[in-house]
Amino acid sequence: MSAFEKYSPFIRDYIYSRNWDSLREVQIGAAEVLFGTENNLLLTSSTASGKTEAAFFPIISRLYDDPPQT
Repeated sequence: MSAFEKYSPFIRDYIYSRNWDSLREVQIGAAEVLFGTENNLLLTSSTASGKTEAAFFPIISRLYDDPPQT
């Protein structure tokens, strides 16, 4: 399953609405770690490379798919 497919539907809709052709390398790499492990992740990349989305899309998707019980 691709990084894009692991995102919650509303995240995928957001990406489509912005007419993104593809995810950036940092976004794919972050999704692989954040969806595939319990490891922490430190993202470093140049300005305007997609770091914010790389960090938040997987986190928001996980919270949406499995909300905290408290």
